[in-house]
Amino acid sequence: MNKRSAIIIIYWVLVSMVISTLLKPSFTDFWISWFIALLITPGSIILLYGYRFIKSNKGLRFILRFFLLLLIPVLWSYLTIIFAFWYIVQIHQVYIPMILVNPLLLGIVLGFFAIIYYFLDQKFKIESSGEVKTISIFSDRKRTNIIVDDVTFIESCSDHTIVHLKDKTSYRNTVSISSWNESLPAFLRVHRSFLVNPKYCAKKGADIIIGKDIKLPISRTYRNRINEFYAKETKRD
Repeated sequence: MNKRSAIIIIYWVLVSMVISTLLKPSFTDFWISWFIALLITPGSIILLYGYRFIKSNKGLRFILRFFLLLLIPVLWSYLTIIFAFWYIVQIHQVYIPMILVNPLLLGIVLGFFAIIYYFLDQKFKIESSGEVKTISIFSDRKRTNIIVDDVTFIESCSDHTIVHLKDKTSYRNTVSISSWNESLPAFLRVHRSFLVNPKYCAKKGADIIIGKDIKLPISRTYRNRINEFYAKETKRD
């Protein structure tokens, strides 16, 4: 098990313990409340990963799919609650916490922890392994680890971005180019649609050249910043 996997497991265990604390006043046994919390917690995970698959949709399609996505974790939670109460815990005449009865409140709690994880994942998705920095993304519905130094440039295409590597392979994903820009401070934003790795590019006139066959335009917005960067590089040489 790598460090990232361990941190993810620890996070969701802590989430289940927080939820169990909310349930504790209604149960005399901590282990019962924690057991129910463990059954409810996957609702947050369903919401989190489901959102990653639908966030590239736009307009009415996004609204409809987001609404359906909200229903899935709530339905999951209610099914697990029924299972816990009637088949495992066998508590028939107890006060059921409002968090378990109110679907809106239940959705807010599950969504809250999903949102926290999402932003933490965005902030710390670059991880170090020795001296090799890797970045983890979802591409083609599976998680892929990419070595940052192998990235030549990132291209924005309306509702998705494409990560291009030095071996000519590319990975489509739903991370916005602004998020990439924040996560990769050593890269250069040369255009609203392009983020480049200075290691593989050179400036030629009003363009950025990568290898022998890729030419990217430098927009007016970023021209001064790019000129300053290459002026400093020239002085170092």
